Amino acid sequence: MGVVSKYFADETVISSLRGHYDANERYSINFHYWLHTATITKDGILVRVGSRRFLVDEFTGAVIREVR
Repeated sequence: MGVVSKYFADETVISSLRGHYDANERYSINFHYWLHTATITKDGILVRVGSRRFLVDEFTGAVIREVR
């Protein structure tokens, strides 16, 4: 159970989010800080990381897509 959902660990979301950043940014961004921006929407969970927003599946913790 994590900050974002009771169905998956925070590390699951962080691992999925890292896949959307280049090698230099993957480990320099404090993803744990940004998990507190999570909001539930009708399509999933919206997580903001800086100026970028990602839609996360509410049951698996995988990033569905980046929201522009």
